[in-house]
Amino acid sequence: MVQARWGHLNDDYSSLTEAQALSLDAHFLIEQRAKSFSELFMVFNGTAGVWRKDCILDAGGWQDSLAEDLDLSFRAQLKGWKFILIDDQLVHAEVPVQMNASRRQQYRWAKGTAQCVRKFLAEVLKSPLKLGAKVQALFQLTRYVVFPFSILQLLLLPFLIAWGFDVSPTTGIVSQLTLGPLAYVYAIRKMYGKDWRSMVPRYMYLLLFGEGISLTNSIGFIQGLLGYKGTFDRTPKYGITEGRETWKGKRYSVPFSWVASGEIALAAYGVVVILMALIKGSFLLIPNLAAQTLGFVYVAGLTIVHSLAGRGKI
Repeated sequence: MVQARWGHLNDDYSSLTEAQALSLDAHFLIEQRAKSFSELFMVFNGTAGVWRKDCILDAGGWQDSLAEDLDLSFRAQLKGWKFILIDDQLVHAEVPVQMNASRRQQYRWAKGTAQCVRKFLAEVLKSPLKLGAKVQALFQLTRYVVFPFSILQLLLLPFLIAWGFDVSPTTGIVSQLTLGPLAYVYAIRKMYGKDWRSMVPRYMYLLLFGEGISLTNSIGFIQGLLGYKGTFDRTPKYGITEGRETWKGKRYSVPFSWVASGEIALAAYGVVVILMALIKGSFLLIPNLAAQTLGFVYVAGLTIVHSLAGRGKI
């Protein structure tokens, strides 16, 4: 399988499209590129790729899965087929402009990935792959586990603070706050060259989106692990390529998601935890807590606004 890189027709449409575009660029220019060069497990991205027919047939063909691209990719590579990325070939596509549409896409990816965990975890462990390839494949399959862990951390923090546990180790938290953003800014500089400074604000939007979408991804991932099948709900696209175009009022829009209610509750919970951290003097926890809390506000807020706009009410 040969995978080309996704380009974006509307990456500068809004903060939401900018966040998603940066995430996708990092996926292709860092993650997929590294896997291709290292001959580790790559994943077909569902489009912008070319397969050998013999490879698809040998791997068992397309099968019923919410992550049919990940499913076929693992079956093919476990049989020894090779994947490569050609990152100088751009295939432009529309980034979802509606939060509910992006939420649907993220949920499907998380749930489909968890279904593949159930399907391939034991097979990867028993395979004759080298240890490094096995470890990388396992990380690829279980990557969405960070989202429920992130929420669990938020839920447990006030109890740990109240019980007097040292939950703000200076070295760990300072390194998390510095190395994370610094590493991403360095990656942005390498990806975008002389235009990198104009791309840095997108990292802030991506941080908010990544934190805020964690509840949706957690629900999808846990449901997939528990064996829930679900249906393949397509991500709406509107042919938007310029800022003056709009999707508002169109019939083909995703309705309000009640998961936003949970995000609002988590945002309120986050405010309480921040106040506890202030009272107890756990100041190093506050930046991360603030990012989580603002992320839930950002995603829930756009969900409400976009839901009303989709009905033509604003």
